[in-house]
Amino acid sequence: MSKFGVIFVLVIGVFVSRAFAEEAGSDGPEPQESANQLATEEQSDAESETEPETEPETESETESETESETESETESETESAAESAAKAEAAAQAAAEAAAKAEAASLGNELSRYFSFGIAVMHFGEPHIEKAEVRDGVVRVIEESDFRVTPWLQAQYIFDGSWEGDGWLGIDTDYIKPGIFLGLSLDSEGSSLDTFGTGVMLSFKRTYWGDDNDTRALNIGLGLYATQIQRLADDSQEGEKLPTDMESVQYKNETEAGVLLNFSFSI
Repeated sequence: MSKFGVIFVLVIGVFVSRAFAEEAGSDGPEPQESANQLATEEQSDAESETEPETEPETESETESETESETESETESETESAAESAAKAEAAAQAAAEAAAKAEAASLGNELSRYFSFGIAVMHFGEPHIEKAEVRDGVVRVIEESDFRVTPWLQAQYIFDGSWEGDGWLGIDTDYIKPGIFLGLSLDSEGSSLDTFGTGVMLSFKRTYWGDDNDTRALNIGLGLYATQIQRLADDSQEGEKLPTDMESVQYKNETEAGVLLNFSFSI
């Protein structure tokens, strides 16, 4: 073989060997890529198979947490509703107590407006005989009185109107009002009602008459009374001898009428 033939064979050999090498190189990576792709798909399948197993646990935990939160919210709402109900009940009770106090105060103001308590002074036309006895066969008066001071309870009506102008005789009518009264009292022994009186009055209020919350006032009344007083019987007159058929001084009760002055307080 000539020299050129040898060279030609060598060149052909080189090309052939390179061709086989390239073919082997191009065929070699494909299996590797297929293997990698297969491994990736298997891993994905494994993950997809694993997920259904973990998902129920996650859902169960979520449901448990949701139920726990719901129960907590329900308990909180229940406690809040109970507290609100307790507060509402306390407020209602306080309002009822305040209403009862206001009603009692209103009733007290009404009673104070129409009733008052004080004393009355009555003057007698003839003395009231407290005590008499026989001395040396003659009737002698030991104790007598020309007037009586007695506890006084009265019902009254005070006129709401006022005198026109700045007042009457210089009196500030915002604090003074006229009225009428009807009163009664006990006897000298305090055992029975025996005195009645009626007349006119002036009511001196502590605050101005527009203040309904304060009914305190001093009332001064002047009127007529009728009461029972004790006098000597006709057979037992003072300075005369006691009849022989009588052992002690005799008395009689008579109705006495006169003028009274009373002072009462509305509280």
